[in-house]
Amino acid sequence: MNRWFPIARLFVSITLLVGAYLHLTNLIFGTDLLLTHVFTATFDSLFAIPMLIGSIAIIAARREYVFRNRFEKVVVIWTGFYFIGSLPLHFQTWITHNTEYIRLVPLWFSALFLVYTTVMQFVWLNLNSRPVESTATDR
Repeated sequence: MNRWFPIARLFVSITLLVGAYLHLTNLIFGTDLLLTHVFTATFDSLFAIPMLIGSIAIIAARREYVFRNRFEKVVVIWTGFYFIGSLPLHFQTWITHNTEYIRLVPLWFSALFLVYTTVMQFVWLNLNSRPVESTATDR
């Protein structure tokens, strides 16, 4: 049974969509307005939850993926490293109640993020999982 694959796909997609929203908002309205109205400590603390679930599910589903090519495999592995590497940034907000760290992210990174998050989202939405094996009770 593919238990973790649908969870990984769902939480990766949610996290990438929220991340795209944040970076697009940063590009359009600027960092000051982003921090004032959107990227609050509460928002960032809550944002860490789907990222954590996605990270766990990406690892747990590792035997359930069926890659059509090396590019898909690289994107899935990159997603795992990216999510896991980003967790400390977002979890530190639980302790500091401060999201000012986002000022260290250059504006060009938001533009770059929107490009590669689109690729990541496309790969994850088209990724295949191993067929579910039927059991004797299914027949």
